[in-house]
Amino acid sequence: MRVTSYFLCFICQWLRWHPRGHVVLAGSEDFTSWMWNADTGACLSVFAGHNGSVTCGGFTPDGTYILNKSYHFRKEISES
Repeated sequence: MRVTSYFLCFICQWLRWHPRGHVVLAGSEDFTSWMWNADTGACLSVFAGHNGSVTCGGFTPDGTYILNKSYHFRKEISES
């Protein structure tokens, strides 16, 4: 996987692969999570709005939604 310069801007807390592959989701200390195309390195989406480090997250088994949880216990559910 080629890593973009965006990835180098923050400390990654965790990393998850999409159930069907080719997409990566990562959470960071800068209160955001990021989704990338693993083949091209293109950033597909940035999920913001947490009030603390995004400490865990992942995709639903069918890959339709993602769930992120921050250090301050806020949960976000978004379409992937």
